[in-house]
Amino acid sequence: IVTGKAVSLVKGEGCVAGVMVEDGRQFLAPSVVLATGGMSYPAVGSDGSGYELARQAGHTIIPPRASLVPVECMGDFYGKLMGLSLRNVTLSLYFKEKKKPLFRELGEMLFTHFGVSGPLVLSASSYMKGSARDYRMVIDLKPGLDPQQLDTRILRDFTESKNRDFSNSLGALLPRAIIP
Repeated sequence: IVTGKAVSLVKGEGCVAGVMVEDGRQFLAPSVVLATGGMSYPAVGSDGSGYELARQAGHTIIPPRASLVPVECMGDFYGKLMGLSLRNVTLSLYFKEKKKPLFRELGEMLFTHFGVSGPLVLSASSYMKGSARDYRMVIDLKPGLDPQQLDTRILRDFTESKNRDFSNSLGALLPRAIIP
């Protein structure tokens, strides 16, 4: 087993004949397989450097963009919800102030210390191009209820909890962490 980060290709006659690593060592081989991963996980070496090696080999590189990744959110509300997992919610992704969603799906998501993640968010992220600031996400916590059904449900819950504080009457409808 040989370790070292490949920084350039060694070219032979019309082919790649090996690689050069950071410390200047060259490793020659009759065949070279370039398997570097993308840009999503630099801590394990998937930092995007493989794109330069592919370019050196003559490949055309389409500018990479984030996809199937968690989304960092602005503000501090998500930190208060860290660890909250939502099931059977609908996540909609909109570009700027557009009214038609780019993505809408039912599933699971969770809040993290930096924003949101989970299957829905990872899928939605593949529709995002450019800055996440150009997008907004809308979470429907009760996608199985139409507005009339939701209104009826809220009125029923408030009637059953008429002597409680407002925030205490929402416990049957919403996760505790999201009520404040």
